[in-house]
Amino acid sequence: MGQEHHLEKLLETEKLARSLNIEPFFVVKFKLKNINRKHLVSKQILDYLKYSAAELNFPLLIFTCELSASWQREIEKYLCSKVIDRTELILDIFSDRARSHEGKLQVKLAQLNHMATRLVKIWTHLERQKGGIGLRGGPGEKQIETDRRIIRENINRIQKRLAKVKKTRQQNRSYRKRNNVPVVALVGYTNVGKSTLFNLLTKKNILVKNMPFASLDTTTGKVYLNNSNSCILVDTVGFIEELPKELISAFRSTLEELNDADLILHVLDATDENLSYRRNCVNETLAQILTKQIPILEVYNKSELSSTTVGARQIKISALEQLGIENLKENIASSLNQH
Repeated sequence: MGQEHHLEKLLETEKLARSLNIEPFFVVKFKLKNINRKHLVSKQILDYLKYSAAELNFPLLIFTCELSASWQREIEKYLCSKVIDRTELILDIFSDRARSHEGKLQVKLAQLNHMATRLVKIWTHLERQKGGIGLRGGPGEKQIETDRRIIRENINRIQKRLAKVKKTRQQNRSYRKRNNVPVVALVGYTNVGKSTLFNLLTKKNILVKNMPFASLDTTTGKVYLNNSNSCILVDTVGFIEELPKELISAFRSTLEELNDADLILHVLDATDENLSYRRNCVNETLAQILTKQIPILEVYNKSELSSTTVGARQIKISALEQLGIENLKENIASSLNQH
């Protein structure tokens, strides 16, 4: 992974933090020549961070890489400061942004699954603690079993509630199939303008903000393509590099809507300096979700600000300036008729 990409990931993590009103004011870049098994980073780096934390009085340290539970615990203990990683930051953003009943359940499920995996690692040392006589376990063992049971019960309860929501979603999909209503799904890296395009095409008014994951809830609307053709447009949650696996798992029932789509519109930001990389991030996530071949049209948004050239099955538009929209509709109608 190149230095430029590391810098971009750092800048993106800063943007994620700011979207939660966390203002980064101290950034440390370091190379990991050797991984410290206990703390991930060397004690020299930890001492520098500890000194800086005391001098600047910062309450939170965010790592752009994923931390194991033991690393997180040991670093927090050493620094006497709260420590989170990029995964936890994204989970917090999803928790803050979820609005629908289903979205809140999905985020809660992702958080519990994340907590469950870390609980096992955090408490591993306690499993070896034995107290009393014979096979009787010590208080550490009782505590981890209690915590596991509570998390497991909460996960099961949420999964049952999501199963009911999934059933309703399946009924809606069956209705659309019976009535031969074509479905077009919007996908893309977060903050590329998907929601702006969705509002423009459907005449709806879902939340649009210049921030990552401004809208998490899957929304549908009808689009009139021409005098004789229409479709249902489905807006899905935005993707991001290294989208936490817990979120992909929790949102799977929602993302499975993509497998019922007749066409996918992959929206890209034509002005993005890392366009190619983020395009690949979305394609890699789609590869994890899609179970069949579905035609994809690439839609380059903000094209009025870019000289990017496009090829076949690639369309230039500006959702904000409403440029190229009729051409987009024509291409959608043509692709659906071919399908």
